[in-house]
Amino acid sequence: MNHDTTHAYTRSERAAIAEPDLAMSRRRSSLQHRAPASVFNLILIVSCIALAPASRASELFFHTCVDVLATPSFIPLHNFYLSNPDEPAPDSCFRLNDTEFLVTVTHTGPIAQGLYFFDAKQGIYRFPDGAYRESIKVETEFVGPNHKRFVLLSESFLKNGTLNESYELLFLVPGMGDRSFQLQRLFSVAEDPLQGLCRSGHPSGMASTVSGYQIAADRTQHTKLIFNLEGQDCSTKAKHKYQKIFEAKEVGFGEISASAAHDTDLSPR
Repeated sequence: MNHDTTHAYTRSERAAIAEPDLAMSRRRSSLQHRAPASVFNLILIVSCIALAPASRASELFFHTCVDVLATPSFIPLHNFYLSNPDEPAPDSCFRLNDTEFLVTVTHTGPIAQGLYFFDAKQGIYRFPDGAYRESIKVETEFVGPNHKRFVLLSESFLKNGTLNESYELLFLVPGMGDRSFQLQRLFSVAEDPLQGLCRSGHPSGMASTVSGYQIAADRTQHTKLIFNLEGQDCSTKAKHKYQKIFEAKEVGFGEISASAAHDTDLSPR
């Protein structure tokens, strides 16, 4: 006799049979929903790693002091000036870390102008190298090899009727306190500011003035700092244009001999 093996499952039996499949389905669904978030997080992390050096390199070192002194990052420096009202107000401010800062000062007498290092912990406020810099100015900032940022500084002063100009670089180096940065003097020029270049009756020597500068191949191993100058031989009065070119080295910049090809005689015909 044939028996019908078909079994009519009760509701509780159907639920018991379906429960493992439903649990597995829920786990698969959960994994499917989590996967995109994991992928998104991975992409975000990789993106942050890739962008971090460029972001740090794009941050300026020096800021106009009136714009930043009252912000939380500059509170120790701000408090120093509040406690020392006789100190002249700074022009440009650079936060090295939570307690150390660099500032440029020009609103005072010549020998008190320059680049100052301030250490809130040690109570130090001084020229880091002991030298004043009259009419100091932050000319520009740029990025060289390995995302390293450089600051071009200039100073100018009158002495015995001659205008003297100097240019130097500031950049960070491994170290503590005022040894965490380095100053590299590039070159100096001099001219008569009234008559231009050579002074009347000046029998010999060379007078020069900087007409401009540019950064070439920045953010590469061959970053160059190019200065355009106009010079005059004070004995012959012949004028010429030339360049001083500095290229990134392992530490700082070094001058390369490429200016002669740019000489042009500008003497009157």
